[in-house]
Amino acid sequence: SVALAMHEMATNAVKYGALATPGGRVCVKTRCRDGRYEIVWEERGGGAAQAGAPGFGSTLIENAVRTHLEGEIAREWGDEGLTIRIELALEALAR
Repeated sequence: SVALAMHEMATNAVKYGALATPGGRVCVKTRCRDGRYEIVWEERGGGAAQAGAPGFGSTLIENAVRTHLEGEIAREWGDEGLTIRIELALEALAR
């Protein structure tokens, strides 16, 4: 489920986000804390990010994170790009 979500985020970055422009980049940071696994996906260099209508991919990510991985997901659209924060239960990753 994590790989599926990451693949979908990468696909969206190539189609609509930072990786759709020559100077764009993605930085992924992870850490474990208090029984949770955190992923921070930051897109930069592609210009301002704007929320669009949720499509199949966004629904897929939401379902994978919330249902299969007992997690939460938050998106921040900003002037410098999109930031996605995902927090997962470590127990769910072990299954």
